[in-house]
Amino acid sequence: MRLTTAAVASLGALIACQTKEFQPLELASSPVTEDSGAPSAPLLGPRPELRDPLRFYRRASLDITGHLPTTSVLDAIAADPTTLDSHLADLLAHPGLEERLVHLLDEQWHLRYESTPVGPSDYGFDDDLRYTLARNTAEEPLRLMARVVAEDQSWDTIVQTDTTMATPLLTRIWPMEPVDVPEGQWAPTRWTDYRPPVGVLTSNGLWWRYNTTAFNYNRTRGNAVARLLLCTDYLAIEIEFESPSLTDAEGTEEAIRTNPSCVACHASLDPMSSLFFGFWAYDLFDPLEISRYHPEREPLGSELLGIEPEWFGIPINSLADLATVMPQDGRFPMCAVETFARGMWRRSTTPEDADVEAALLGEFEASDRRVGALLLALTRTESYVGDLAMAPPADSRPRLVGPQQLSALLQQTLGFDWTYIGEDQLDNDVTGLRVALGGVDGEEVTSPKVTPDANLTLAWRAVAEAAARHGLDQLTEGSCALLPGATDATTPEDDDFDPALRHAWLWLTATEATAADLDALEEVWLQAASADRREGWAAVLAALLQDPLVVTY
Repeated sequence: MRLTTAAVASLGALIACQTKEFQPLELASSPVTEDSGAPSAPLLGPRPELRDPLRFYRRASLDITGHLPTTSVLDAIAADPTTLDSHLADLLAHPGLEERLVHLLDEQWHLRYESTPVGPSDYGFDDDLRYTLARNTAEEPLRLMARVVAEDQSWDTIVQTDTTMATPLLTRIWPMEPVDVPEGQWAPTRWTDYRPPVGVLTSNGLWWRYNTTAFNYNRTRGNAVARLLLCTDYLAIEIEFESPSLTDAEGTEEAIRTNPSCVACHASLDPMSSLFFGFWAYDLFDPLEISRYHPEREPLGSELLGIEPEWFGIPINSLADLATVMPQDGRFPMCAVETFARGMWRRSTTPEDADVEAALLGEFEASDRRVGALLLALTRTESYVGDLAMAPPADSRPRLVGPQQLSALLQQTLGFDWTYIGEDQLDNDVTGLRVALGGVDGEEVTSPKVTPDANLTLAWRAVAEAAARHGLDQLTEGSCALLPGATDATTPEDDDFDPALRHAWLWLTATEATAADLDALEEVWLQAASADRREGWAAVLAALLQDPLVVTY
């Protein structure tokens, strides 16, 4: 059995990196000073010149808050483009930031999935709580990370805090302190079952998604920690096997201990995996068993794996020690940079991004690892500006508005929420359109859609037409924020017709409507309103919501 050359090189580099970066816990690291001779990090340059500052601000607003910018802000930037960075900084205080980060992080953490190990009936609830229960349990760790960012805390906090986030529903089924907020809202709380204070690393939501089997011994969880928080994925390392006996647990464990191909990874994976036996369940479908932490099972890690706990060569005592050693690992802050770069760039990172990522890391560290500063720094990169630069890269292209952004857009402009039997149709896969609209489900679809297809087109059409029907009710009442001054009786001959369309166009696209744009919308209205003028407005709203400048950003 042989490791490939690439695998040997990869593992060698990993081990060398760990050896240089880490010291035993009892030794303090020496700070790097300007006189130490260490090379300084590359500096992040200025933002590429923009060909369309308003569309760029719309992009940043959708990426950071999930919401469209208001027309008043767009007008302010148009009047004085030098205020752009000030308005970008204001996005970090937007009430939509926290919700957007839940979805941005989930594109890589894959927690908001439809299949849960237990359902409402296991807790004595009605089955109509399926969607709510699935979302609440899955989002717990995501909400914690999003709150850390929204409160401008150091990213280290996600593995050092003794708190988590919960809804009243979660506090009824999990061992948590009660929260005094309305059902469906989130608030900080603490666990009451003596689990270690290491933030997301003791999250039920995380370990329900990345569970383990009787003979996997938490290795799935160890790799999840390495992949999500260090951007080191053991499963991505290529190895070659000569068909060892892996047909039973005994043969597998023997190979892990003695086969060089197996030992190369398990030498660091297994000592880390041994830390998570407080979450090891004998019955993976027992709600009480998987909901609680089991301190008495912590020693099982060393017993069953035959190895003492370590963090990549550093001996540690327990899971609680990760609050200290993980933030000291140089891969932890760099992985945060890569995670948010992938989210903001809407693509995977590549080796060609190394210099830019190093510069971003420098700014991240200088801000005491605050993600808000990192998000703003990312908006200055060429990969983020992309097709909106005066001289765009050859491979740049517009992004597709995702389901969470679309949901916020419709709520913001039309007050429209599409629900069916209590389930958000833009945010689930059992009855809804989340994947069809370009989202991820955490199981079969693990990255957002980047190019349109027939499914996306049909899904957008269905959503646009449903939202347009809702907008008609607002027009009847003369209260449609998207079309101010217009009612369902307004016609192209009325003075309010063109101003309403101009306002809608600016708000939805961050561009000024041209005469051709207005003429095209008027033609849509005339053709659809031949029998009923209300149908004219329904057609105009549906057409607006499906315009390429609306569905992309």
